[in-house]
Amino acid sequence: MISYAIDSVQPLMVRECVEGKGKMCGAIFVDEAFQSMLQTALGDKWKRLSTAGRKTLMNNEWEFGIKRLFNGSSQEWSVSVPVEAFSKSRLRLHRYDDKKGEVPLKGGQLKFTQNHIRTFFGTVLPHVRALIHEQIKAVEAKFKGRSPKAILLVGGLGSCDYLFLELQKEFEPQGISVLQPSGARPWTAICRGAVIRGLSDAEITSKKQSLIVSRVSRYSYGVTVNQIFNEKRHDPQDRLWDDRELCWKAFDLPRWYIRRGDDIYTDQPVQFNFYRLYARGGELEDQRFSVTIYYNDELHAPKRKTDEVRKLVTISVLVDTPFEELPVHENDKKQIFRKVGYVMQMTSTGIEMQWKVLINGRVQGEENVQFLHEGVRAAGVVELAA
Repeated sequence: MISYAIDSVQPLMVRECVEGKGKMCGAIFVDEAFQSMLQTALGDKWKRLSTAGRKTLMNNEWEFGIKRLFNGSSQEWSVSVPVEAFSKSRLRLHRYDDKKGEVPLKGGQLKFTQNHIRTFFGTVLPHVRALIHEQIKAVEAKFKGRSPKAILLVGGLGSCDYLFLELQKEFEPQGISVLQPSGARPWTAICRGAVIRGLSDAEITSKKQSLIVSRVSRYSYGVTVNQIFNEKRHDPQDRLWDDRELCWKAFDLPRWYIRRGDDIYTDQPVQFNFYRLYARGGELEDQRFSVTIYYNDELHAPKRKTDEVRKLVTISVLVDTPFEELPVHENDKKQIFRKVGYVMQMTSTGIEMQWKVLINGRVQGEENVQFLHEGVRAAGVVELAA
C-alpha cells in the first residue's frame, strides 16, 4: 500500500509521500478461505473433482461471481457443484446445519449466506484497514496534520464491491473519498504499471518525464569512511592512529548517501569526494582497489558500523594512472605517499541505483543495484571535508 502526492495533472506526475507498507492480506487469502469452506462442505466429493473441475468452480462461481458481486446484503448465494463430484449411489445429498455455520448442499448446489461470505473477507479486511490507518498516520505526520484526499482501490481485492463499501463506510465520514475504477482497470493495474515502468526503463518513452518523479527509500545505503577524530562526534571505540597522516581518526564509519525515509529523485546524482594513500605500487594490486556499498534497514541509520550495517555489493575500481605519476602526499615525518582521489556517485533510476567511481572525471568502476527492494585499514577511505 503506497501513498502518492500529485505534483502535476498535465502531464500527470506523482511522488511517493511516505514509505509504503504491505501485509499478507491479498485476495489470495480470501480465495483460500472460500476454498477451505468448499472442501469442508463437499468432503469426499471435493476429492472426486478433477483439477479442471476445481478451477472451473473457483473461477466461474467465485472469482467472477460471488467474490466481486457480494456487497454485504442478506442475499443467499448458490454455487453449482460439477456433476463429476457425485457418484450414482450418492445422488441423495445430505444437508448441513446452517445454524452451526455449515454450508447446506441442496440439489447439487451449495448455499452460502451473508455470514459465510463475510467470514471469507474477514480474513483480510482488518489487516487492510490497519494498513490504511498506518498510511494516513504517516502522511499526517509528514504533512503537518493534512490527511489524504482519496483512497484508490486496485488489484484483485480492490475490485470487490464488499471491500469498497466497507472502506467507504469507515473513511468517507473522515473526509477521505474511496474510489474504485470500473471494469478491468482495478485488477489489471499492477500489470499495466509494470509495462509502463518497463517502457520507461527501455527509453521507449524517453521523450516523456517519468510518471513517478520520486520514491521513498526503504533502506539506507552508503559506504564506510575514516574521519578526523572528534571527541564530541565520535565514539572512542572507533579511535585509531593513522600512521600515514599522523593523526587520530575514527575508522570505518558509515557515510550514508540515502537514508531510510528519504525522497529518491530520478536522475539526480548524489556524490562525495574521497581519497586513499598508498606507500608503494604493490598495495594497488593489478592497479585496482575496491569500494564496498552497505545498506541498513533500521528506522534511524547508525552512526557506527554495527552488525546491522550489511554488505550490498563491492565495486572494483581501476587506477589507470601509473603509480609514479600519482599526486604526491608528504606527511610531517617527510614520508612520501601517492594519493588516489576519486568521486563516489550514486544515481537513482527509481527501481535501481547506479553506483559509479570516477577518477579525473572518468568512470573507473560501476555497479547497478536494485533497491531492496574490506579494504586494508592502512589504506582506508578518507572523506574530504565539504
